[in-house]
Amino acid sequence: MEEVAVFSGMVLGQFLCAGNSAMLNYLQNLGLPSSSIVIFSSIATFLLLSPPSIYFERDKWPKKPSFKLLVFLVLVSLGGVTLFQSFLLKGMKLTSPTMANAMQNLSPAIIFIIAIAFRY
Repeated sequence: MEEVAVFSGMVLGQFLCAGNSAMLNYLQNLGLPSSSIVIFSSIATFLLLSPPSIYFERDKWPKKPSFKLLVFLVLVSLGGVTLFQSFLLKGMKLTSPTMANAMQNLSPAIIFIIAIAFRY
């Protein structure tokens, strides 16, 4: 039963990703600038994920954030999220949503390089 749930979750994730790409392509075809899409999607993600993360993960946060941690969070958010979304939208504009979706597998590599740079 657990294998069916994992498989179903993975399939659902792929459908959501494909739907997201189709919606983003539609928004770009309407003339909405890529920077606006990135900003609005980041704000929406923050508003959706902040309450559950505060509720469930608050006790796991560091008691006093260090400068190194803050720099790491800023670089991951800019390089791993904002830059990734900008490249995704640029790729959709130049090729197709299918090709841009296939390139999403590169995002862990970017985050891995950032983690290596900060010795995490």
